[in-house]
Amino acid sequence: MSDAAVSPASPAALRPSPLPASLAECTVAILDDHPMCPVGVDVAGALRACSSALEAAGAHVKRDTLPPCFGSTSLTLYMRLLGAKGCSADPEGHARLLRAARALRPSDGTEAGPPLAEYARGAAMTHGEWIHANGERLRLEAAADAFFGHGGFGSGGYDVLISPVAPCAAIPRNELPGQDAYTPGRAIAVDGSTRGYDALFFWPHYATLVGQPSVAVPICTTAGGLPVGVQVSGPRGADELVIHFAGMLAANVSALAHGI
Repeated sequence: MSDAAVSPASPAALRPSPLPASLAECTVAILDDHPMCPVGVDVAGALRACSSALEAAGAHVKRDTLPPCFGSTSLTLYMRLLGAKGCSADPEGHARLLRAARALRPSDGTEAGPPLAEYARGAAMTHGEWIHANGERLRLEAAADAFFGHGGFGSGGYDVLISPVAPCAAIPRNELPGQDAYTPGRAIAVDGSTRGYDALFFWPHYATLVGQPSVAVPICTTAGGLPVGVQVSGPRGADELVIHFAGMLAANVSALAHGI
């Protein structure tokens, strides 16, 4: 996934950042799992492989590290702002979206409810509500900047964050004509159990919301040959750092797996 536009206030955008010569120079946060979207055994295995490779390479690793407001707060905000792209300038169209949003139960969209409920609420937002939501996004963006030390490599915070890309390995394509990621009723399988397709929004949402560069790194394959990866994200504007780190990580995981 690509990063969102970097604002002029982004410290990493104001100056070139040095790059680490090795993983041993890096300070790495790892977010292994979250109760809102538990990962399957294949993804958990990929994250363990990453942690082992990093520790073997001498990196400074902190496990179970949660970025600011990650979870229900950030996902709700993300889905509402994402839903705003589905708004209608036509009064009848807006009225239809508003009726759909008002028909939702109060519990929909909470930790027990589907992200698509918040998407529907976002599509029915007024301009004033959008301004408020975007202000919350900017505050969260500033908190995420502090998590990464307000800059690129060696700035005092974490250099990168490693987390899942999705709760499961790559899924078979099952999109029927007329369906998309926002179609209710679609499902995925995680370790034999069924979850809503909108669970796939969870792990990538944070980097997109706060404008961080993020890249998926292939780590291993399942017994059935499906690829399993992890997500590497970093400070706003530090695209080069994230890509550079991802390359070093992939090479070290491969070397460790082959006993090199």
